[in-house]
Amino acid sequence: GSHTCTHPMLGQIKDEEKIRAELLNSKKIIEKEIGIAPKAISYPIGSYNVLTKKIAKEVGYEMGLAVDGFVYNPKVQDKFSIPRIEIYEENIMKRILRLSGIISCFKSL
Repeated sequence: GSHTCTHPMLGQIKDEEKIRAELLNSKKIIEKEIGIAPKAISYPIGSYNVLTKKIAKEVGYEMGLAVDGFVYNPKVQDKFSIPRIEIYEENIMKRILRLSGIISCFKSL
């Protein structure tokens, strides 16, 4: 997958051409280097919005990876908002809480 060229917070960029350049140039570089176009964009810092998803689709990505602490349900969520659960070097109890979504619930409070 791709992760953009300069790691910007895509969801905060208003300029459509800047978003398009970040998504498309990263995709092209990966395809040139390995001979395969990436299917996924992993939004830097999990930052994205409706415009980011629209442009990602337009430039040829098949899915977008966000940062959310819950399990993806393809029946409810679209494939341009697939959550990633961040895993850190942490104790097993905290990892279980993170994977279960409990940490995300507390953060949303």
